[in-house]
Amino acid sequence: MGYDLYKDMEKQRGELAEYGNTDLSYSYLLKQIQKKEGDNIKMLDIGTNIGTLPWLIYSKEKMLMDGVEVRESAVEKGKKKYPEIADRLHCIGPNLNMISDEFYDVVTMFDVIEHIPDIENYLKDVYRIIRPGGIFVFQTPNARIN
Repeated sequence: MGYDLYKDMEKQRGELAEYGNTDLSYSYLLKQIQKKEGDNIKMLDIGTNIGTLPWLIYSKEKMLMDGVEVRESAVEKGKKKYPEIADRLHCIGPNLNMISDEFYDVVTMFDVIEHIPDIENYLKDVYRIIRPGGIFVFQTPNARIN
C-alpha cells in the first residue's frame, strides 16, 4: 500500500480540511473577475476538493461558481459543509466531456495541474469549455516553498 496524501491530510487537519491556500486563490480570482463585464459570469473551479473556493465566491461576492472534483468523497464532504452550494458541486471523471463548448467565462485550477497525467489533452478540453474572451486561471505549487 502506498502513501495516501488525502488520508494523511485528514488526520492532520480534520475531515473537512482544505489542502491548498484557498484565501490566496480567492484573492487572485477576485482580481481576474473584475476584468470581466456583466453580472452573470459563469465560473468553474476544477479540482475544487470540498468546494471552499465556490463557497467563498458565493458567500462573499454573491456570485455562483460551479466546482468539479474527481473524488466523490470530497464532493460529499463539501455538500455537507456547504449545503447552500451543494447543487453546484459535482464529481466528474478524468475529463470535461459533459460540459458544453464555450460554457464558462472563468475557469480556475489551483494546485491541480500537477496531478493530471495527460495535461496537453486536458488543457485542450479546458480551452474548449471557455467562452471566447474568457479567463483561465491556474497555479501549481512551488516545490521550494511547499
